[in-house]
Amino acid sequence: MRKILVVEDNPIFNKTVCSFLEKEGYKTIPAYDGFEALDFAKINEPDLILLDIIMPGKEGVSVYVELKTMAATCDVPVLLISGAPPGNILSLTETKKINREDIFIKPFDFPRLLSRIRFYLE
Repeated sequence: MRKILVVEDNPIFNKTVCSFLEKEGYKTIPAYDGFEALDFAKINEPDLILLDIIMPGKEGVSVYVELKTMAATCDVPVLLISGAPPGNILSLTETKKINREDIFIKPFDFPRLLSRIRFYLE
């Protein structure tokens, strides 16, 4: 069973996303901040990570950069989620590092999300 680390500081939204993915046959690992995300990624070795960009403590872009530099997670696909449009939260440099197809603005289209997850996991 494929594992997806869901990093979202809003507990209700985190649970909603996890429930949706579990109904689709994925095992989910919920994390609620950037520090948990990094720890859980090392411990659980997820196949894919959904990462909120705006979080208290350690923001998603910093977490993204760290995930891409860690040996255990450098090849793990990371899909970003946010409540704000990418142009409002990511600098030009940050945007160039991230595939814009893989940024989902809340509330997002779950079928599109599922399609991208399947794309990366196949």
